[in-house]
Amino acid sequence: LKTRLQESGENLETPAEDTAVIVLGRGGSDPDANSDLYKITRLLWEKTNYKIVETSFMGVTAPLIDEGVERCLKLGAKKVVILPYFLFTGVLIKRLEEMVKQYKMQHKNIEFKLAGYFGFHPKLQTILKERAEEGLEGEVKMNCDTCQYRLGIMEHIDHHHHHDHDHDHGHHHHDHHHEDKVGELK
Repeated sequence: LKTRLQESGENLETPAEDTAVIVLGRGGSDPDANSDLYKITRLLWEKTNYKIVETSFMGVTAPLIDEGVERCLKLGAKKVVILPYFLFTGVLIKRLEEMVKQYKMQHKNIEFKLAGYFGFHPKLQTILKERAEEGLEGEVKMNCDTCQYRLGIMEHIDHHHHHDHDHDHGHHHHDHHHEDKVGELK
């Protein structure tokens, strides 16, 4: 992302005052994937000197790009750099180019810039290769697997589960409760 910003003529160490960056994702129905983009946005904010780095999406989920732009302007941005977090070009980029034209017309006194989409950066090749090797060696390093909170919770669940097995009645009750839950879900 830093590479794409630099290519668009940005100075990440000393960005122009009142410059905002919008990290733009496709947006989907998976909250986990959407939240990852927020994490990426935050990491980019940490690694650059922009005061305003916002997350927006193209579709399916809020905040949509219009809201993202609106927010940057409310925060006093005089220049907005849109950074598409897409691996591929295509329909969305075309639509984005049209949108940026409209923003320029709507807000004459604000500078809008569309950075190159994420694309296949050389570093991605290395990451994909590493992930594939991890997969083959069976040691996939998921964040969740090493998360202290998850481990803490697993211990609790495990303990709770064994407790149920000790008492026949408890176990039966547990199953019954489970059916209720399933019924509710249906």
